[in-house]
Amino acid sequence: MTNEKTEHPEVDEDRGEIWDSKTDRLRELILTYQQRFNFDISVTCTKPDKRQSFSWNGDVIRPAASLIKLYIFGAVMKRITDGDIDRDDLFTMRSSNHVEGSGLLKYMAPPIELKLDELIYLMMAYSDNIAANMIIDIVSIDEIQKFILETGAKNTQMLVPMMASPSQREHGENNVTTTNDVTRIYESMSSGLSVEDHSQDTSKWASECQYILTASRGTAQEKLKFMVSHLNWKGLQRVLRRNLSLVPRYLKVALAIGSRKRLTANLPNQVVTASKPGTGKTVFHDSCLLKIEISEIILAVMISCGKANFAKPQTEEYKGACDFCAKLSQIVVED
Repeated sequence: MTNEKTEHPEVDEDRGEIWDSKTDRLRELILTYQQRFNFDISVTCTKPDKRQSFSWNGDVIRPAASLIKLYIFGAVMKRITDGDIDRDDLFTMRSSNHVEGSGLLKYMAPPIELKLDELIYLMMAYSDNIAANMIIDIVSIDEIQKFILETGAKNTQMLVPMMASPSQREHGENNVTTTNDVTRIYESMSSGLSVEDHSQDTSKWASECQYILTASRGTAQEKLKFMVSHLNWKGLQRVLRRNLSLVPRYLKVALAIGSRKRLTANLPNQVVTASKPGTGKTVFHDSCLLKIEISEIILAVMISCGKANFAKPQTEEYKGACDFCAKLSQIVVED
């Protein structure tokens, strides 16, 4: 693993030439926000079909926060497309599964039976930590790490479930990744995995991943589809059973899907194939896969700031990070 920081764009030889036409403006934007907010920023932008890329501190290892769910998602989808498990398999959420943080399941009274497909949707659409941990139990951390290596993500490690215990945090155990690695998982989901066994066709895996990611973006149509779904009605019943006062909070979270955009804030929904943010007190991340005309663009941003509290959207640092992401994507998608 590497963890060296730079003050200039890096060349990733595996991805072809540096994105010369964007370099100066991207560099100026990064340096401005690093200075203004004391941000420590990593950025990777790739245009795979043109073999162009821009990387700034792209191999600097940072806490992954919810970006690790991209790898959990990829690993469970591979188990499904390999025929090891079925998306209609049922799993029971029990009180022992409860963790805090993002998601909808924490508002529901256990036990509740959920299809694997529903767990995957909740993890990707609502970044649900309970759903993620249940999927981790189904697949196993070792299998997820094995999958991570298959994507070529050399600096990513899955060590602990979401919302790790105090003892795990005390010992410095944390899931980590880099912006270079995050863009690689998106590239895999776009074109298939580069597996050693060439008899394996991973194009089905890639297309299935894209289908679910597109359905998890939080557009008005997708939001309506969820609100009238059996999953939502089942969830509401369990929320009522737990505590009537939790219903407004549950509905607020359910309706907020896709409302706090970062990289995709100024982009039309039709160009966004997938988007996955991640947030912790001192970290603010985002990533997306875009399709503009016939070209794909992949973006990943990871920001660290020791004095920030990114858990509070009203803070100057949170607003500054959102502003940075929106400006970055605008530069990248411009002709």
